Order: sequence, then C-alpha cells, then structure tokens
Amino acid sequence: MLPDGTYRLDWVAVLPDGRTVKRHSKGATQSLVKQRARETAARLFASGGLGSRWDGKSQLADYIREVSAPAVEAADLRDNSRLRYRAALSLLAGECAQSKHRHHHSLKGHTISSGTRFRVLEAALREIAELHGSETARQCRTVLGKYVIQQLQRDEAIPGNPLGGMAIDLRSSKPQPVGPRGGGALNRADWAHVIDHLLALDPAAEITMRQGRWSREDRIAKRRTAVDVTLIQAATGLRQAEALALTWGDVETGDDGQVIVTVRPEVSKTKRGR
Repeated sequence: MLPDGTYRLDWVAVLPDGRTVKRHSKGATQSLVKQRARETAARLFASGGLGSRWDGKSQLADYIREVSAPAVEAADLRDNSRLRYRAALSLLAGECAQSKHRHHHSLKGHTISSGTRFRVLEAALREIAELHGSETARQCRTVLGKYVIQQLQRDEAIPGNPLGGMAIDLRSSKPQPVGPRGGGALNRADWAHVIDHLLALDPAAEITMRQGRWSREDRIAKRRTAVDVTLIQAATGLRQAEALALTWGDVETGDDGQVIVTVRPEVSKTKRGR
C-alpha cells in the first residue's frame, strides 16, 4: 500500500520464449490492481512481448511529448519547417502561446484510445482553424498524420489511421485579408518589357547620398543585387532563396555559349539538385 492509500503490485511475466518482463500495476483497490496486471500480462503474451509501453490507456499528450516531438527533431527538415512543426504539436496538445485563446477541443487530457477517434481529431483541427487560421490548421493536420498517427501505428498503439481518406473542412470564419492575394503571370510581351527595363536600368540612378546607416555605395550595391537576382529568376525560374544562395561555382558557360546554372541539393527547397 502506498502513502496516498492506493495499491501497487510489482510483478514479472515469463514469455513463451523464456524472456522475463518486469512490470508494475497501480489501483485504488487490491482487486483492481490484480485485474490491471492480468490485462497487461495478456497484452504482453498476445504481442509476444514486442509491443511498446504505449497502449490505448496512455495519455496522448505524453505520447506527443515523448515520441512525436523527438521524431520531429530527428527528421530531415529545414529549420523553418522544424519550428512550424514544433508549434503545430504544441497546438494539438493544447499548449497555445496566446493567452486569450481557449482550446477546449485539444488532445490534452485524452488517452490514446479516446484521442484518436475521428470526431475528436476533427474538432481539434477545426478549433485550430477558427483560432489560428486555415493554413495553420492544415499544417497541424500534416503534422498530426505524420508525426502522431503514423508513430502510433508503428508502436501498434492504434489499429489504423482515423484520418485516412477523410475530408475535414478547415475553412476559418475569421475575416480574411482585404485586397488581392498572390500574383499573376506575365504574358510574353510584358515579360520581355520587364527584362529590357532591368537590363537598361542604372543601379546608381537617383541615388545621390547616404540614407541612415547605408552609404551611397551600399544602396547602389543593394539595388544592383536586386536587379541581378530578378533577372536570374526571370530566366531560370529559381526560387528567391535558391537564387540568393548561388555562387560563381554554380554557374558555367557551355561550349555553345549557353549559361548553365546548377542548384545544389543543400540549396534546393526540395533538397534535390538540378
């Protein structure tokens, strides 16, 4: 009997292959402790002792903290993606940095069994959409599927994927930004006009003096870089980060005079060189 009045039973199970497994069970009464010990032993024998320590009665928030979060840290992700995935896990577990938000449908307080039902997951994601926007909710669904549900399946803590093939409306009722979003593609004539303008542009034009901590030379160099990067992107379709990461070693001229730009795997957003 423990100081708080509950009971604890330390026991050992001998598996069919001869291995011994030590466990302990706790409960309010001796009969409840024995019942839990028998149930755990039955699961051990059914799985051959290969199952993890996680089962349907484990707290889902504990699993996210001890399994999902380390999986995110170990994944091959860019730093920005890792930060967003950490934030997504925190929101799913009801840990919101904005004090005015109340996440009533987070996975905090749920066991693995109760927290992996579709309606529970749907409510958590839709609440995130309402409080943080649709894009954040969609990212949370991605993280939920890959780093929570898939990990639970690997640990054989759930029988299947409750989100598999299921659509969830993650539209938010929050007011959307007013005005146009995104951009539009230039037609061939407009594209050529922009290229001609950039090639003829003098980066030093109308820059006559220092501005704040930037000297005149600094301001000219900044404008020249902006022109060069825009021309590179217009000619190659490179992403901005990829264009900014280019070095002279990435550019060469072929025998036919064609300029060839190589995007290294560590520079590419998809981590595939091209």
